[in-house]
Amino acid sequence: MDPSKRALRKEIMRVLRVAGDRGTNSVFITSALNDGGFPTTQPEVEMHLHYMSGSGKEYVTLTQLDVEGMPKRLRVVLTPRGTDLLEGNIPADPGIA
Repeated sequence: MDPSKRALRKEIMRVLRVAGDRGTNSVFITSALNDGGFPTTQPEVEMHLHYMSGSGKEYVTLTQLDVEGMPKRLRVVLTPRGTDLLEGNIPADPGIA
């Protein structure tokens, strides 16, 4: 596993923790990561989000937002399991730093 991918996934989860229960979207996450020194693209962020929402992971939930007249966006929320991973309450995941 590429260590930079693992670190990026952890930073995504940190952004989501700050976003709180309402979550945020992949555009905001990408912007926050770039501003924080983690250069990335929206497609790359969305690839990691799909990985972290997949079977056996379930660290985030994804909802497609379809608002007429606006581009489609992913709404992302950190799950309690994701919070537990960040806080060290569950065993470490080799795919996330």
